[in-house]
Amino acid sequence: MSTGTKLFLDVISRNPLSRTVGRIAGTSYPKPVLRAAISLYCKAYGVNVDEARLKVSDFNTFNEFFTRELADGLRPIDVDANVVVSPVDGVLLNYGKIGASIEQIKGKTYSVADLLMDKKEAARLQGGTYATIYLSPRHYHRIHCPDDGEIVGYTYVPGRLYPVNNLGLPNVDKIFAVNERISTTIKSKRFGTIHVVKVGATSVGSISVSYDNMRTNVAGMSSAQVRYGHPKPIGRGQELGRFNLGSTVVLLIENTNLSLCAGCQPNGEIQMGQRLFNLPPQ
Repeated sequence: MSTGTKLFLDVISRNPLSRTVGRIAGTSYPKPVLRAAISLYCKAYGVNVDEARLKVSDFNTFNEFFTRELADGLRPIDVDANVVVSPVDGVLLNYGKIGASIEQIKGKTYSVADLLMDKKEAARLQGGTYATIYLSPRHYHRIHCPDDGEIVGYTYVPGRLYPVNNLGLPNVDKIFAVNERISTTIKSKRFGTIHVVKVGATSVGSISVSYDNMRTNVAGMSSAQVRYGHPKPIGRGQELGRFNLGSTVVLLIENTNLSLCAGCQPNGEIQMGQRLFNLPPQ
């Protein structure tokens, strides 16, 4: 990596910059200005705005558009009890068996214990299954539950906000264990413990969750591990949270018998609710 690239990454990964972007995205502007900005964004990134539940004229801020709901019925949730569904729309970067480390990109790995900030939990997940899904600027940016279960808590880890694209992935070691992140822990009767790790990135104003009053990228936040005395039931496909501007989900599943479903492949598109992993036939 060149000195110039290193310096550029150092500057853009600083949290105050992304907080500023978040404030701009959350500001109300005159409707004609906002409509023009959304139109330019959609053209630049190929966003299918027709999928949104609301019309462009109904949004009051750019962030409302970015975290838009989809129209009813556009993402049917696979109901097969033997499959884990994708929690997001995105690109499947990689998948595989969980070891002490998992793949960032070819030739680069990072520690599961560092990702979760929990050595005991990382050891318990050994032999399970993981997937990394990247959400580009054109994707739907809400995160959903991959199976029926109970939310038993979450872990928040502060960190930098390096870009998780073709600039950051090859140049920043252990990027998913360095960037700010929040991991939702779900207990599934069929698949064991599932961690949905939502990783922040450059320009992500914040990550918010739907089941608690938690929002990332606030100045002065420190690491936190929260466990609920009464776990919160959640259904497959229900909303877990949202990226206020985009990033990546790392999905960690305790079950050791899962295989990638037919039709899914690395660097291929996947949609929320689509089958991702399946158990072998009985």
